[in-house]
Amino acid sequence: MKYRFILLICSLLFSTTLFGAVDINGAIDTRLEITDFKDMMYSLHGAELNIKYTYANEGGDRLLAFIQIPYSTHYKSDMFLEHFGDAYLIVKGSLKQPNIRIGRFDIPFGLIKTFDSHTTLLPQLFDKSLGLKKDIGAEVFGFYKMFTYDVSFTQGFNSFDMPRNDKPITARIGIETDAIKGGVSYLNATHSTDGEMKRISIDFEKNINPFVVRGEAVLGKYPDGKGFSVMLDFPFFFGIEGMGSGLLWKDNTNYQAYGIELRKDISFLTIGIGFTQTKEIANKNQLVFQTIIKI
Repeated sequence: MKYRFILLICSLLFSTTLFGAVDINGAIDTRLEITDFKDMMYSLHGAELNIKYTYANEGGDRLLAFIQIPYSTHYKSDMFLEHFGDAYLIVKGSLKQPNIRIGRFDIPFGLIKTFDSHTTLLPQLFDKSLGLKKDIGAEVFGFYKMFTYDVSFTQGFNSFDMPRNDKPITARIGIETDAIKGGVSYLNATHSTDGEMKRISIDFEKNINPFVVRGEAVLGKYPDGKGFSVMLDFPFFFGIEGMGSGLLWKDNTNYQAYGIELRKDISFLTIGIGFTQTKEIANKNQLVFQTIIKI
C-alpha cells in the first residue's frame, strides 16, 4: 500500500511540473553516539531527498504532493520509522474549507502536530505513550477563526506498540493565537493484545521571548499509562540555540528522561550536541554529536 502511494505521487510530480512548482532539497544527518561514556557508535542516522510539488491558482494553493526518499544505516529501526518516509497528497479547499491528506504522514496527536522532532536529539513522549508517529491513511484538517481541527483514519502500520491493522482513529482540536498554541487530542485503536487502546492528550506551546515553553500530558487505557513532557527552547551564546527537556511515563515500568541539546547553524551545516539521561529498568547516559548537511 505504501509503495502505491509513492508511485502515485511520483507520477503526479513528474507529469505535472509544467502546471505547478517543484521544490527539491535534502539533508544528511550523521551522529556519533557514546553510551554510558564507553560504548561508541557512528551512524548515518538519515539521508533524505525531499520533493514537493505545488499547484496553485488565483485562490491560492490547491494541490500539494510530497515525497521523501530516505536512507539510513538503521533503515528498519523504530527510530528511523518514526522520523522518515513521508509520502502524501493534499487536496486543499478554498479559504476556511476542509483539506484532505492521503498517504503517509504524522498523525495529529499532541505535540506531534505542532513540534517538529525530525532532527532533535531529545526523547519524545509519543515514543512511550503511543509507540506511533507516522502512519498510512487519510486525514481531514482545517481551521475556523482561531481554532484548528484534524481527524485521521490510519492503518496502524508502524511496528511499535501498535502492530499493523490496529486502524487508529486520531482527532485533535486546537487553538492558535499570537499568545499561545494548544490542543486536546484523542486516539482510539484496536490493540492486538490489550483490546481497545485509548489515549487522550492536552498540549500547549507558549512563546515568552526569548524562550519557548512546550508541554504535553497524556492519559491512556489498554495498556494503562500516564505521563507528561516539558520542553524549553532558550538562546545560548554566539548564536547557539538550546533546548532542555524532561519527560515521565508511568505504565508497568516508570520511564524518566532528562536532556539538553545545543545546535548551531552555519550556512548549509548544522552542528549539534546532546546529552540525555534515561531511567527505566537501569539508568543510561547518552552523549550524541550530530552534523546535518543541508542540500
